[in-house]
Amino acid sequence: MRQLTPDEIKQREITQEKCKKVMYAGQLAALAMIPIFVELFCSMTIRAHWKIEHARYIGGAAGAIAGVILCLLFGKHRPVRQQLRSFDLRVPLMFLLLVETGGKILFSFTALILSRFSSVTPAESTQKTLLQMFLTVIVTPILEELIFRTGMVGVLKKSRIRLLAVLFPSMMFMMVHTRNLPGKLDVLNAGIFLAVCYYETGNILYPMLVHSLHNLIALFFNVTGGTENGDRLVGLLQRRVNGYGVMRLPVLIVFALLFIAGMVWLARVFPKKYAESSAPELPLS
Repeated sequence: MRQLTPDEIKQREITQEKCKKVMYAGQLAALAMIPIFVELFCSMTIRAHWKIEHARYIGGAAGAIAGVILCLLFGKHRPVRQQLRSFDLRVPLMFLLLVETGGKILFSFTALILSRFSSVTPAESTQKTLLQMFLTVIVTPILEELIFRTGMVGVLKKSRIRLLAVLFPSMMFMMVHTRNLPGKLDVLNAGIFLAVCYYETGNILYPMLVHSLHNLIALFFNVTGGTENGDRLVGLLQRRVNGYGVMRLPVLIVFALLFIAGMVWLARVFPKKYAESSAPELPLS
């Protein structure tokens, strides 16, 4: 039996190491799905057997608790006190800029393409109660960030595969939001930037604030829609093409310039000043 050369032995060890890393990443990905399964199971059970209004928020709370426990057991996290002490308002504001501009650009281009082949009926504006506003702006961002960022990104970060830790939770985040294709791409864009924010900083307060402000902006346009001032503002920002909302060209150009500026900040300023990777490694709790 032929003996392996040193180069062949080294190559085999590298291959085995890669296989182990892929298997470990797959195990973490399966583990990270637990909060979503808990949320779906609790929401469906509560809705089917007890018929409680807002059952999905109760299910979301259960999923958030599962996500936090999962992150505490298997993930990387920073103490809340340290997150508060290092909080910099510029970080969530810049990520909000990327979420809003990138999402709206994606939405408009996709809607423009789809409008050539199909048409939709614009969703009607609905009046929101104070409870619904509170759930949309405060409760939902907290629950979803605990599930998708603290739970999923926090666990997958242990694999040291950045692409997996960012894209996998973002895809799951997109899938649980039942919208049309432009809306799903908008959610995917938000999920990616929220995941990058948490992956690099380890500060869950940043994506929570971004998520809350994003929902507040969406809620504002939803509530004001149908009013004279609201319709005038929406008309200045976008036009309807076969029912799809497409940003007007001047607005699109402004958004594109803002998005480019945000990406330059993300590539040059953010890693040097704020990214966790530039700081000493924090011990696992």
